This record gives sequence, structure tokens and C-alpha cells, in this order.
Amino acid sequence: MFLYRRFSESTARTNAPIIQSSECYRMEMTAFVIMRDMSRHLDEEDLEHYSSGSSREEDSAQYEEHLLTCEDCRLKLLQTEEYLAGMQFAARQVRRDQRAGEKRWNWSLPAWIPTFAAVACLVLVIVVAASRYRVLQPAIAVGLTALRSNGSGITAPAGRSLRLQPDLTGLAAESSYRLEIVGRSGQSLWQGSFSPGPAGVTVPGQAPGLYFVRVYLPQGELVREFGLDVK
Repeated sequence: MFLYRRFSESTARTNAPIIQSSECYRMEMTAFVIMRDMSRHLDEEDLEHYSSGSSREEDSAQYEEHLLTCEDCRLKLLQTEEYLAGMQFAARQVRRDQRAGEKRWNWSLPAWIPTFAAVACLVLVIVVAASRYRVLQPAIAVGLTALRSNGSGITAPAGRSLRLQPDLTGLAAESSYRLEIVGRSGQSLWQGSFSPGPAGVTVPGQAPGLYFVRVYLPQGELVREFGLDVK
């Protein structure tokens, strides 16, 4: 009995470091997998799911964490959003043409007009698809320092991607903020997250007009609003 007890105590002392080492190894491997997934660039399928809102909630959270630190993936996301917008515009145009044809009672269109409309929509889709692979012009840096007033605020060129750098002076330090672009009528046109720093946040080009850029805390509180005149 004495020898059996000594053997059991010796075995317990010998196995304890092995169990602890195995547990540490599993924790290290889990951390490695998490860091690997965060550093992996997003592919086109991931970007399309995220842009269209069809990705899973946990995947969207992981994508947003990566987009906060990866300029290349943010530029690819802008291309994807432009492509989807072109596809949606073409689809709406086809539906409008179909509804207009159904409402005509006393006369019919020449046979070549529907064909011409279909070809025009196809050309539009091809042009938009090709734009996904064009070399993007560098985003134009725009410093937002003047708060919204009766004036138009800061100016920026139309149709060019902008790298906005909002003035966050006086705000409590946060790891990230939410930025929203709204039209003059208050309609939300674009929104996304960004981290404070010299990199700012890159947004797609806008048509000429007056816009307002709003900065929110992660909890949703509006803390800044800037005027942006796109010409």
C-alpha cells in the first residue's frame, strides 16, 4: 500500500506540468487563429456580402474590425459598393421600362426600342463592372475643421474619393467613431466607422451639392457636424 501511494503521488507530480503545458498550447493556438483571421484580407465574396447586408452578424463584426486597419480592403469595399449601385440602377431601369410598356393601351413601340433599351442597360452594366478593376485615383484629403453653420463649409471635388479628417479636438478619447454623410434634405447617403488618427476615413465620391458630415460616439451620440460643399 505504501509503495502504491508513493507511485500515485509521483504520477500526479509528473503529469501536472504536462496538463498545464497542454492548456497553454491550446490557448496560444486559439490566439494565433484569431490574429490570423483579423489580418486576412477580405475577398470579393466577403465584400459583396458585407456591402449588401447579407453577411452573418459575427462575420460583419470581424469584417469591420479588419476594415478599421486595412486601407486596401477599404478601397476594395468602395469599388464593390459602386458595382452594386450600378447593378441596382440597371435593374430599376429595366423594371421601369417594363412597367411603362404595360401601361400603353392605344399604341405600341417600334420593335427596335426594347432591344435598344436592353443593349443600353447591358453596356451600363459592363462599364460599371469594368470600373471595379480600374486603377483608382488617390483619395483627396479633406480636413473638416469648420462646424456646420449658415455657410457651405469645406469644399471638395465631385466624383472623387475623399479621405476625410474630422476635427475631434475636445472630445473624449475613443478607439473608434461612426461617420455619416447626409444630403441637404437629411437623407443618409453613407456611413462607416473610423479610428482617430492621420489616416482619417475614406468615403466614395459624391455628386455636386451641399452635404453634412456627422460624427457619432460608439454609443450613438452626435458630437460633431461639418458642412461639405461638393463642386
